Amino acid sequence: MYDCIKIDMASFEDPEAAEKAVEALNGNDNAGKILYVGRDQKEIERQAELKEKFERIRMERINRYQGVNLYVKNLADNIDDERLRKEFAQFGTITSAKVMATEDGRSKGFGFVCFCSPEEATKAIVEMNEKIIEARPLYVALAQRKEDRKAQLASQYMQRTSSRDMPEHRIGPGVNLFIKNLDKSIDDEKLREEFSQFGTITSAKVMTKNDKSKGFGFVSFSSPEEASTAISEMHGRIVVDKPLYVALAQRKEDRRAHLALLNMQDNTSIDKQGEQRELGVNVYVKNLDDNIDDERLREEFAQFGTITSAKVMTEDGLSKKFGFVCFSSPEEASKAIEKMNGRIVVAKPLYVALAQKKEDREAHLALLNMQDNTSMDRQGEQRELGVNVYVKNLDDNIDDERLREEFAQFGTITSAKVMTEDGLSKKFGFVCFSSPEEASKAIEKMNGRIVVAKPLYVALAQKKEDREAHLASQYMQRMRKLQGQQKALVSQMFQ
Repeated sequence: MYDCIKIDMASFEDPEAAEKAVEALNGNDNAGKILYVGRDQKEIERQAELKEKFERIRMERINRYQGVNLYVKNLADNIDDERLRKEFAQFGTITSAKVMATEDGRSKGFGFVCFCSPEEATKAIVEMNEKIIEARPLYVALAQRKEDRKAQLASQYMQRTSSRDMPEHRIGPGVNLFIKNLDKSIDDEKLREEFSQFGTITSAKVMTKNDKSKGFGFVSFSSPEEASTAISEMHGRIVVDKPLYVALAQRKEDRRAHLALLNMQDNTSIDKQGEQRELGVNVYVKNLDDNIDDERLREEFAQFGTITSAKVMTEDGLSKKFGFVCFSSPEEASKAIEKMNGRIVVAKPLYVALAQKKEDREAHLALLNMQDNTSMDRQGEQRELGVNVYVKNLDDNIDDERLREEFAQFGTITSAKVMTEDGLSKKFGFVCFSSPEEASKAIEKMNGRIVVAKPLYVALAQKKEDREAHLASQYMQRMRKLQGQQKALVSQMFQ
């Protein structure tokens, strides 16, 4: 006797009759067993229904805990769940108290306390926020969903900045500067030296971890005017082969609020004038010779207009073979691109184009990938169709020459290549024949053949999208076959 669930199907002509049957029978007791009765659904419909049900339950849970769940941070390391519960117990009935911890059990310094009523939670916030426990002032507030928290931060930022619309206020009353993109060799003393020309420095500190620079630091001046001058002069300046980023330091909460606001706004409307000033004036130059430095790069492009900056990108003092040239107008940049793209400089043809923001470049590449590639070089694709063979499970000792030798008997080989990484075989490669017939013969004879104690896998090479479609088709066939076997097994059990 099998202890399993029996599945039966019943069909109705009238949809209303089917709904009544589901309503009347679902959940009924039948000889000690609970019936499940529901509409027969396609997989996609069932998944959509489950997703909707999950979202409904999630929202009900959020609404149930609205106003009763507290977020508590700045907890001492020795405060655990029990201690957290004790500290808040005086304000009402606690349904849960949890200190968040890492995988190895160490406190993350924050947690949650859930009360039975909003009134109890409010009282706890009033009494416990900023209360000193274990020499630390607690931060206690209503717990929020991530999107609500971002909205609140954005609102707070707007309130703080609404009265600071004039340029002098945007510079701010601050005297503390944030500097990033510092070279690892720059220490506190060197940082102070770089900024000392702009006024009286009260402190200069490069942030470190394990005595190694984190690449950023802070410089504090005695007046806002000095700080403002330092920003104007030092932002973008090259120091030890790196352009510095210099700005007024912000409090952590201001910075988070500002970022939240930027995420919520339409970025195209933010500082539009600044974007328009930069649009079309910055030129990207690659395939530079190792000997070309900033000065030589500027010289090569100087004939086309006023250059505001010219920089060859480096790493550890060595050229990365690309750089940027910024002109004072889009017309000058356009002329430079027209004349310099493809020009030979120190025996190398330059690639010159407008510099793009990362997101613009990625969007452009995505667009190219989405275009109909079948219209590009269609004849070339047809010539190659069915002649390129994919070979995997190769022994480590098989190189290009040995691969060619193994397949030479089947026809004219136009190329044979074992793929490598850091000089080591990746255990697969490609052999290209002059005709589909030769490739087909090679697949027939070589697939499964033992070469250096390994059975080869040999098949026609496929484009990625074709391979994925093929694999998906195979998967669907296997699933249909498996479902058929399962139905047959269930049928046999109850015959």
